[in-house]
Amino acid sequence: MKSPVIFALIILVLGNIFSALYDVSIKWLPDNADIITFLLLRQCGSVLMLLPIWFMARKPVTGHFKLQLVRSHLGVITSITLVVGLVSLPLATVSSLFFQRRL
Repeated sequence: MKSPVIFALIILVLGNIFSALYDVSIKWLPDNADIITFLLLRQCGSVLMLLPIWFMARKPVTGHFKLQLVRSHLGVITSITLVVGLVSLPLATVSSLFFQRRL
């Protein structure tokens, strides 16, 4: 296999591992932690995971900073609305949604 294919497979496996860690990371927080704390830790974890890849790509710089800023804010808003929506649903519905996503 070619080197980019192996690199892509490694990133795919690591992404799946970290996705599973995201799902269980809420259990590591104290009982009185709020949604914003969970999302902050999740986003910081994402940055730490992507930082080595960013360094390996020799720190690419975008010419569309405003577009990236809008994109990042949309990601935060999406995360907040996802968690708030999941909290408002019954546990059985949330479980079936996550099992459906994994298949």
